[in-house]
Amino acid sequence: MFVLYLDLIYYLSLQLDFGLWTPEQKQVIKEKVSSRITAAAWSCDGTMLAIGMISGMITVRSQAMEELIRFERRYPIWCLVFIPDTSPPTGKTAITSKGGGTNPLAHPSAENKDLLVVGCWDKTYSLYK
Repeated sequence: MFVLYLDLIYYLSLQLDFGLWTPEQKQVIKEKVSSRITAAAWSCDGTMLAIGMISGMITVRSQAMEELIRFERRYPIWCLVFIPDTSPPTGKTAITSKGGGTNPLAHPSAENKDLLVVGCWDKTYSLYK
């Protein structure tokens, strides 16, 4: 079990489910996931929560727990972190990955400017913008 804190929003994880809680709520509303949760991270502006699982699945959720995007790596996810993107805007979305692939965060509705760093069990990491 682990807890992530963002201002007054708490993220709670118990292996196969998770929930968001604020002091105004009387109870935590839980959401089930298909695999054991191994990592989680808030975006720098606090609008998105990335959750990594032992199956290699990564889901990115809004504060309302709506799934914004889901993608999968071949190996278990061991760490996730959002870092601010300080590069000048180029008008193009890019991916840097040791394993290659497509950019799952290049979604038309994604206005977030953070980079998501994903570390996997196979000792690789990927950066998603």
